[in-house]
Amino acid sequence: MAGTASLGASMSAMTMMDSTAAATTMMNAEAQSNKMQADTINGIASAYQDSATKAQNAAQQTGKAINY
Repeated sequence: MAGTASLGASMSAMTMMDSTAAATTMMNAEAQSNKMQADTINGIASAYQDSATKAQNAAQQTGKAINY
């Protein structure tokens, strides 16, 4: 049958591109998931650090008030 070689090549190429698209979609999703987790952890750590800094500043201000 005429044209079967090019049809087969086209089907093979489409299968390869579909597999590549699926793999890169999963890679991107995994990277975004890891980034979301890291951003959340960093946000929580930053909030704890901010609270600790505020407590330290409050203690220093209280100490200054007592000295005067």
